[in-house]
Amino acid sequence: MGNSNNIQIVVTGGAGSLGIKLIAQLLKHYPKGGIHCLDVGESSIQNPRLTSHRLDIRSSKVLTIMKEIQPQIVFHLVGIMSNKEMTEAEIYDIEINGLHNALQASLAAGINHFIFVSSGSVYGYKAGLPRYIPESQALENDHIITYAKNKVAAEGVASKFCTKHMLNLTIFRPCSILGKNCNNVISRWFDRDIIIGLKDTMIPFSFVWDEDLVQCMIESVEREIFGSYNVAAEGWVTMEEIAEIQSKRFITLNQKVLGRIIGLLNRLSITEYKREHLDFIKYRPVLNRNKLDRIFAYKFQKTSRETFEYFLKWHGMPVENTQ
Repeated sequence: MGNSNNIQIVVTGGAGSLGIKLIAQLLKHYPKGGIHCLDVGESSIQNPRLTSHRLDIRSSKVLTIMKEIQPQIVFHLVGIMSNKEMTEAEIYDIEINGLHNALQASLAAGINHFIFVSSGSVYGYKAGLPRYIPESQALENDHIITYAKNKVAAEGVASKFCTKHMLNLTIFRPCSILGKNCNNVISRWFDRDIIIGLKDTMIPFSFVWDEDLVQCMIESVEREIFGSYNVAAEGWVTMEEIAEIQSKRFITLNQKVLGRIIGLLNRLSITEYKREHLDFIKYRPVLNRNKLDRIFAYKFQKTSRETFEYFLKWHGMPVENTQ
């Protein structure tokens, strides 16, 4: 697409940690373009070329704003991994009906390209998955985890809509995203004095640096790359290695015992995790990135381990130099 002086770009969910990184890079990449953040919160970035529109993605105002802006590109980052203040029905409404509202507004505004950030969780958390999961792997329709279930449904909505209306679509399926400002259900599992794993289970954690993901997203616009792509850094880090990197004690528990403990702590409102999160921890998906590497020119800057260590340094957690 080139560095068009008149380009207008919309980023939904732009006030979140990934949105902040993306907008910062878009402002650099398009020095004369206009960026628009659509979010319930105000963007922390202050720039005369950035306009923050505070609204719910389900609002009818989305259509009004899109028609006024007439953007060429829409990045849809809206996603709720966990929120104690919302019911599952409310989260679904935002994720699915909000996405459909954004798609309809995009179509009405005549956009060229819709980029949707999904999740590697769409493949499920279960036994029997390939060691390295390719994009050809069927998506899991029987999810216990709400976030993953909603992402599968959202991909279906986006794909069906864009196919019907001949709208260019790119879907990114990242593994666990870490960076300076990341704080999510995955990162919080490691923010404790003792790291707990499951007995006789390796548990590989695959991470991706948020900056690496952002660069892939921008390249998809620049080179008009469409389709679905896994996004993951090289390698993985086991639960035991995560404890070692932080110089923390590592213990393993029987699955039934850990399940009971988590269930009790959840009932006491001590933890956000539930018993169903055991499969979420036990069966960590490791994504195959070959398709992205064949098509994209961008070279990832950090491995999974380097991404995790970078995250720790920015969050004030100790890092043991074991290499």
